[in-house]
Amino acid sequence: MLSILIPTHNYDPQPLVDRLNLYAVNLGIEYEILVLDDASSAPLSLTDCTVLRMNRNVGRARGRNILGRAARYPYLLFIDSDSLPANEHYLERYLRIITECNSPLVVSGGRIYRPAADRDHSLLPAYGVRERNLSEGPSSAPFLSPNFLIDRDTFLSVLFDESFTGYGHEDTVFGISLLRRGIRYRVIDNPVIHCHIESNADFLRKNREALRTLHALAASDAYPELRTVSRMVRHASRLSLRLPPLLASAVGRILLRYPDARLLQLYKFLYYASLK
Repeated sequence: MLSILIPTHNYDPQPLVDRLNLYAVNLGIEYEILVLDDASSAPLSLTDCTVLRMNRNVGRARGRNILGRAARYPYLLFIDSDSLPANEHYLERYLRIITECNSPLVVSGGRIYRPAADRDHSLLPAYGVRERNLSEGPSSAPFLSPNFLIDRDTFLSVLFDESFTGYGHEDTVFGISLLRRGIRYRVIDNPVIHCHIESNADFLRKNREALRTLHALAASDAYPELRTVSRMVRHASRLSLRLPPLLASAVGRILLRYPDARLLQLYKFLYYASLK
């Protein structure tokens, strides 16, 4: 019935695998757990799952495609490796949706964050509160891939764009590809907990990389839908001039000293609007 698919790179997903095995056995369902180890620096030693080991890093988009093609069952549940289900009914909630809905079936459950352990790791949890969409139902917001259920036929008809080799927005484009096929994905309140909270400096670095990816996508004109699904692209497109990079740099320095989710939004906009 269900293939649980976990891509990972340099992160041990054994706690997630153990939790999912427990839930699935208690539910008495047919299932499998496939983990794609995307060329971790030290090969992961995992039990009670099937591990697909990559000799070289293939990236987030291709890794998910490899898992989807290898899956045996008609429904695919993708979960990022640095996650844990937020409650014991996590799998049960998805299984109920499978029995109630017809194909195509695409459902994003969202994610939540534990409170920050310290100030230097506070930006990601603070931003995560803004990121999460709790209004259930069809969504036109950017698609989020850390925790989603999809029927296998739909997934294989769309797939992730494997030209993505860097960080960020492969899931945004996947969502656009769904919408182009007339497939509306649903948002439900069935989150995972994001367990790996990176430092504020690392979080800003990843945001800059993701914003460069988004800017290149918008500049290519291959995805005009970005002006609808991305507030960043929509707001920046109204500017007649490119902003000087020094503005973003100055706000970034302040942000590292005084972490704040609203200031982060300003930083991201200034950085995006400074890109050529």
